[in-house]
Amino acid sequence: MTNLRLKLYFDDAVNQKRHVELQALVFDPFQVNKVNFAMELLGHTHIRRMLENLALVWLDAVELPGSPLILNRVLEQDKDRTNKHIDSARSHLKQLGLTDC
Repeated sequence: MTNLRLKLYFDDAVNQKRHVELQALVFDPFQVNKVNFAMELLGHTHIRRMLENLALVWLDAVELPGSPLILNRVLEQDKDRTNKHIDSARSHLKQLGLTDC
C-alpha cells in the first residue's frame, strides 16, 4: 500500500512538472541501548521503521524552506495515524477505568 501511495504522489508531482528527488540513507553501524543498527539489518521491519521514523522526526524538527511535497504528505499521514491510535488507546483505557482523559 505504501508503494502504491508513493507512486501516486510521484506521478502527480511529475504531471505537475515538479522536481522529484530520491535520496538513500547510508550509514555506519551504530548502537542505541544495546540495539544494533546496520545497513544489513534494514530488512528487519522494526529496525527499518525506527530509522524511517527517526528521519521523519528530524526532518519535521528542521524547518527547511521548500520541504519536499511527498515527505510532507507522508509525514502528515503518519501524524494523523498516530493521533488516531492515541485516541483509540485512550478510549479503551477510559472504558477500563484506567484514565480520566
